[in-house]
Amino acid sequence: MEHIGSENIRKPALALFVGVVLLIGGTTASAQSRFEVTIQQFNSDEVRGYVQPLGDMFGANMNAGLSHSADVGKDGFHFRIDIVGMISVVSDEHRSYTATLPSGFIPQGGSYQTATVFGGAGTTFKDANSGLEYRGSDGVFSTSLFPLFVPQVTIGTLFGTQAMVRYIYIPSLSGGKLPSSRLWGVGMRHSISQYFGATPPFDAAVAFFYSDFSLGNIVELQGTVVDLQISKSVLLFTFYGGIAVQQSSMELRYNHQATSASNSNLVDVALSGGNTFRVTTGLQIDLQAVRLFADANFGRIQHFTGGIGFGL
Repeated sequence: MEHIGSENIRKPALALFVGVVLLIGGTTASAQSRFEVTIQQFNSDEVRGYVQPLGDMFGANMNAGLSHSADVGKDGFHFRIDIVGMISVVSDEHRSYTATLPSGFIPQGGSYQTATVFGGAGTTFKDANSGLEYRGSDGVFSTSLFPLFVPQVTIGTLFGTQAMVRYIYIPSLSGGKLPSSRLWGVGMRHSISQYFGATPPFDAAVAFFYSDFSLGNIVELQGTVVDLQISKSVLLFTFYGGIAVQQSSMELRYNHQATSASNSNLVDVALSGGNTFRVTTGLQIDLQAVRLFADANFGRIQHFTGGIGFGL
């Protein structure tokens, strides 16, 4: 059986940002995506291995790209808009998983390797005794890099503390392979280096952020991250790095279409993301009202962020 599968520079920059957001949010997806159709063919036991890598990628991305300098300051007006892109690396281990054979195949409770949501064609298992064949679901995404995009606003500063907000609605991802999605997040970061004296040798800050991401009507992800960051500015360049403790979880809730719409049961499954700790190293180039940044993140899931920021 086969499953179906950021005065002169700021104004135009702000106008561009608004235009991008309106464009992204201006359409809607009417039909079910390939991902939704595929997932609904899995029962609660089968879906875990198939979709776990997707939770790992989203969890790593949504917790990344929050800060590109630890220079928070103590007091004064600060407003910045960042357009952040995050990309997680899909490795070979994310392309296959060990699935359990259905009832009636020998050996009972046996297993075989087949494609995850990032895999290729599903594996066909043939029972040597009966000749029956069972084919695992094909993957949905044929890619080595899994992206996420989000605008972020940072505002402050009061007593060395700034607030951060993220929000975006995306009607469809990957040419209709994913359903519409919505991401929002809130957090704050606090200067530690303000306690080091008038001229600290480097800047240091700690940040906390919470994110919520919904994918269509069947997937909900939450993520939290505590990030300790240090940075040092030399002329136009800011070198930054840090360590973070994070967690993410993904809940799938849908009706499993066993054989027909009249024969279905509710699937409600929770999975944890793979990244729990990461090390970050990056560079920001400060062109006054415009800043360019990029960093690499190393953990169980390797991922990269980059983008552009506008503001003070």
